[in-house]
Amino acid sequence: MIDFHDKGHLFEELYEEYGLSLDTIRKWEQTATVITIDHQGTVVTNEQFI
Repeated sequence: MIDFHDKGHLFEELYEEYGLSLDTIRKWEQTATVITIDHQGTVVTNEQFI
């Protein structure tokens, strides 16, 4: 779902296509969002940070 959204699909389109709630899709997106890249070049997502 996150890949689809990153490629330009709206949350509403994903909801209609796959039947997942908008809140679920938004939470997944927020959890996977990159918040920083450390000094070694490692990607850290919001979920990993928490």
